[in-house]
Order: sequence, then C-alpha cells, then structure tokens
Amino acid sequence: MYAKLTERYVLRGWKSIPYALIDTKTADIKFLTHEAYMLFDCLDGETNLDVVLMTPMQRELLARLLEEGTVERHEKPIPLLPYQRYKKSGGAYVKSLHWSITGMCHLKCRHCYMGAPGRRYSDMSTEECLTVIRQMQDANISEVSVTGGEPLLRKDFWRLIDAFTEAHIHLSQLYTNGLLIDSAFLENMRRRGLSFAFVLSFDCAGCHDWMRGISGTEEKTVAIINRLCAEGHIVSVETALHSGNINQLLPTYELLKKIGVHFWKTSLTYESGEWRKNKVSQLALEDLYTNYFLLCKKYLADGQPFNIQLDGFFAGRKGGGGEIPYVRSNATPEGLKSHSCLSCRTHPYLLPDGRLIPCPSMTDTFLERDMPNMLSTTIAEVYGDFDGKFFRLANIRAEDVVYGNQCASCEYRFECGGGCRACAIFSGNGEMGYDKTVCRYFKEGYRDRVGELIAAAEY
Repeated sequence: MYAKLTERYVLRGWKSIPYALIDTKTADIKFLTHEAYMLFDCLDGETNLDVVLMTPMQRELLARLLEEGTVERHEKPIPLLPYQRYKKSGGAYVKSLHWSITGMCHLKCRHCYMGAPGRRYSDMSTEECLTVIRQMQDANISEVSVTGGEPLLRKDFWRLIDAFTEAHIHLSQLYTNGLLIDSAFLENMRRRGLSFAFVLSFDCAGCHDWMRGISGTEEKTVAIINRLCAEGHIVSVETALHSGNINQLLPTYELLKKIGVHFWKTSLTYESGEWRKNKVSQLALEDLYTNYFLLCKKYLADGQPFNIQLDGFFAGRKGGGGEIPYVRSNATPEGLKSHSCLSCRTHPYLLPDGRLIPCPSMTDTFLERDMPNMLSTTIAEVYGDFDGKFFRLANIRAEDVVYGNQCASCEYRFECGGGCRACAIFSGNGEMGYDKTVCRYFKEGYRDRVGELIAAAEY
C-alpha cells in the first residue's frame, strides 16, 4: 500500500519548530512530534507502507489521517507534488503577514495611522511585491491578510491575489472601506474560488462621514455591508472610537445586529498619523469603559447575536461564551515567561514601502525608523536574526515588562502582564512601560464587574 497527503496539505518547519502540517486552504497548522513526522515522511506516495515498521502511535495516526481525508491511499506509487514536500525555513516560526499593499486611499480619514490622505508611504512595484510573496514562501508563512490604504486601488490587485494562490498562501481577510466593491469584483472573487472574510470600517451610525472626511460615505458603506451579508460572505466591522461617536455605540450595535454581521471589533483611537495632526481631543477612558459596560449588558441580554470584541475589555462569541482579552490566559508567575504579545511575535505587519514592524499600532512611532525593509533583506533573515532590532521587539516577554517598571509590585501583574506594547508607547511610557488603559481596567474594578456579567450570562 502507498499513501500520500491530499493536495491541500504541505509539510513545513522552522528553526524553532521543526515539523508542522499545514492546510493551505485554511492555514490551519498542526505541529508534529518527531515520531509523527517520521510517519509523514513515509506518506510521500512512493514508500511502500507494507514494509515500513510503525509504532502503535503511528499506526493509529495513519488510520485517523485516512479516515479524515488528510491522506489518500493508492495501490501504486504516485508522488507528492513538489510544493507539498517538507521544507524548513532558516528563521523562527511566523504564521501570517498583515500587509498594507498600498498607501493610497480615496477617502480623507481623520484618524488614518499611516497618513494615507497625504501619501506618507510610497508603494512597492508589482515585481517588488511578488518578491515579498516569494519571501513569504521561503519563510513558510501560510496566511496573509491584505489592507491599505485602500487595497482595491492597486491596478495589480488581482495579480497579487493570484500570486498568493500560486504560492499556496491562504488569503484570510481583506480590509477595505468597501466603496470599490461591485458585482465585477465579487464575480472575480467567485471565479477564483476565494472565500476570504471582508473587514470593513464603520465608525458609528451618524458619525461615519465625519471620520471618513467625505459626505455620503456612510450610506454607501452600510449598503455594501448589507449586500455582502445578504450574499453570504463573512463580514467583520471595525469601529474606531473617539469623543464624537462614543454615544452612538448602542445605536451602531442595533444596526449591525439588524444587518447580521459576523463580527464587530471596536478600538480606541490613538494619537498617531492623521489623528495626531488633527489634534482631536482624546476620549476619556472613563467614558469609554462606561459605554463598553452598558454595551456588554445589552449584548449578553440579547443572547450574543454575533461575535464581538470591545478592545480587551470584553470579547463574546455568537450564541454564548465570553472572556476578557486583557486577562492573560496563564495568569501566573510562570505565565509571564510567555510573549508580551503573541500576535507581534507570529503575525507581523508589512508597510507599503516594505518595512516590517511587529504590529500595525506601532506605525508612526519612534520604533518604526529602526525596522528592517524587505527590499534590502528577507523575512526569513529577519526571523533568523534573534539579536536584531525587529526580533528583540517582537519577542519581548511579559516578565521583561512587568519586572522592569512599577508593575513589579502590582497585585494584578500576573493577569495583565503590563498590557499592550503599542498602547504603552501612546501612554508615554515607551515600549517597555506599562499600558495605562489596561492598568485602569484592573485597578478601577472593571475586570471584576465584567467577569460578573459573563458568569451571570453563562449561568
């Protein structure tokens, strides 16, 4: 008997994690033990399994893989396709890339962190972008999310999307203002068999036009969100909150509930990019948390109609279940040995001009100028240079933060881990300082109050 992986699966590895099985259609990753990998090494379609001596675990695993369709059985040798064969990257593990493929935008958003209205960042050429995609292959990156500016403004948009498919890199999300989505775009998507999620910005009912800088934008945005949901696409909505729209949080919730979106994420607007230039007054944390608490109560009372995340204040799942993202999953001294932010470590952000930074929220900060550019190095090289500025920033451990400032004696230090590194910068405390938004959340009792709401809903 011969057996091989079905065409959607590939074998990969990294300097830090030697063996993994990746589903190229979903980007799901299963890390493998050495014993499991030795079995997969034989599932090449050319090894006669009848003469392979397997351990009981390997036999059990093979039976399961055949049953679930990960592996297919053959009576004669049929080799794996070249891209499926095991390939190890010279760098550390990195799962996905969040990529601003352009700095262009046709709106004039007052809060644009990357200064798109003034074209702060130049775009890479088509060939330079294709080179980056080859770098992603070399680094064994399995997933990409695309943003801008407005990504649909790139004339080579579909060329880049096709390049992801050719490289067996899963496109998970498209961030867009939605105004350029039409029947032709959706037909192009259907023809390619793509099913990525749409992530659209909507900055509260009655307030969207002001934030976007062009009148009539809100009506068009609501219309495209409606259309995408009605046609069965996965639609997420992201909302940037400030002093001018915080009182529209509940009406916006009612609108999105009526439309039937899949996910709603809100975040506080910080002083970067256009927001800093426009000098708009910051929303007081007390007002933000008060409104978040009221929304939590309403959302839970409604039976949780869609997935939601209110910063790190609260996250809920459709139909039931909730958690507090601000609370670390392993709130113990041992837990502080983990990364300050796992997203920064495994999901970096690529600016339009080729600079790689750990997080989009670090754009337009003092850290940006020291970050590597993929036009002069590669992703695998950056992730292989453990002493480089990028990797040291992305690899910050929570204990390095907590025990390096006033958090060291705080009773909540194991739960918050010092908070977000980008938020700490905007708090004026630097990348190793404490995050005041998270600090106040714990010290002013919101963690306990939200925890009580979740417990009551689950009961």
